[in-house]
Amino acid sequence: MGAYWAYNGRSSGADQLIGREDRTATIISPAPIKAPCVPVVYFALAVGGNLVKIGTVVGAERVEKRMALLQPGCPYDLKVLLVLPEFGRREEVRLHRLYAAYCHRGEWFRCEGDLKAMLQTAHVDGVEAAISHLRSK
Repeated sequence: MGAYWAYNGRSSGADQLIGREDRTATIISPAPIKAPCVPVVYFALAVGGNLVKIGTVVGAERVEKRMALLQPGCPYDLKVLLVLPEFGRREEVRLHRLYAAYCHRGEWFRCEGDLKAMLQTAHVDGVEAAISHLRSK
């Protein structure tokens, strides 16, 4: 871990020939050293399905990558509605419990009632207003 490796030499059977003289491992580029990532909770809308996924990832920059992984299994286009910084797994579980009345399946919730009101608050008044709303529950 920490670097990306490439093997020089013949391409077939590289995993069996590691260590032979005709094989050498060289670093292509070192992995970037990153500051500790901050966990986030995201709310993603399945556009046209009236469903919202409440999930978490470590690092806001990974939310779009997560959407790309989820998209092939979802019949609707996914759109990130809200990202809550410094909300981790514990907060995600709390949100699942808070919105349990709207649970469709797993981490997918019907976009209605209090959940819809909170998302509208975030849209109109901003992320900080949504965080205040959630912390008051």
